[in-house]
Amino acid sequence: MHSDSRLVTCDLAPFDLPGQTVIPKNCVSAEFQHEFMGGFRISMPNPTRITPHLDLAAGAIKQTSTSSPASFSDGRTEFGFAPGIGADIKVMRHFGVGIDANFVKANHMTGFYHVMGGLYFLF
Repeated sequence: MHSDSRLVTCDLAPFDLPGQTVIPKNCVSAEFQHEFMGGFRISMPNPTRITPHLDLAAGAIKQTSTSSPASFSDGRTEFGFAPGIGADIKVMRHFGVGIDANFVKANHMTGFYHVMGGLYFLF
């Protein structure tokens, strides 16, 4: 995921004292988060055109300062998980639209939301 603002993660979250903001040491600034995740999906079939589902993914999340795969050795990698919900909307017998929303979170990284959509074909 690319973000226009820099993501900053620290061993301890920033905190406020009267009149000042203290940011702890061991902070990592990154512009990109790469996900390598897999999981499962539970659909709730019904006779209507809309089929809702729940999903859960887990895997590695890598923060880097660049999107280049050559720089993957730099940055921070942590275990993460992504629970989510979604729906498949059947447009025609063999064609439809899918919508998913996930919350992606790793231990020491700021969580973020994904909202995705796509087309699907049934054979």
